Amino acid sequence: DTPSLDLSGKPAVIFVIGVNGAVIELTKSNIIMKKIGIACDHAGYDLKEFLTGYLSAKGFEVFDYGCHSEESCDYPDYGKAVARAVASGEYDRGILICGTGIGVSIAANKVKGAYAACVHDVYQAQRAELSNHANIITLGSQVVGNELAKCIVKASNEDYKRFKVESVREIVG
Repeated sequence: DTPSLDLSGKPAVIFVIGVNGAVIELTKSNIIMKKIGIACDHAGYDLKEFLTGYLSAKGFEVFDYGCHSEESCDYPDYGKAVARAVASGEYDRGILICGTGIGVSIAANKVKGAYAACVHDVYQAQRAELSNHANIITLGSQVVGNELAKCIVKASNEDYKRFKVESVREIVG
């Protein structure tokens, strides 16, 4: 008989050692699919559409905050919308996309409780979560392609045991 894991009632905890040696804690609360807010400016439109489809197919609840075309627009409006939704707890994570990922990162980090990290590889995505508790990742559509973006998004939505978070939060006040 294969043992089964009952996650009803009191939280069960499993620790998994990842390939890179990181200890990953799996609990009932962190294996439930996350709610993700996503947005972009005109430069990130195609990548946003690709990632929205990918995440939806994986079972994530994804809310698209825009933009909804390649027509020129102002990235701070979209960065602020996702950052507020994530900081308020309406969404668990956010993904923001512009040409470089830098502009939307700056805009999102102006919102208290939003921790946006501009990432362009899988290692940065893992460290953004593991070391800095980033709740938003920002991507540059002119820096990463679709397949790399998919790997980054996957890595940023893995749950790791969090360290160093309180000291970062103390800076904000």
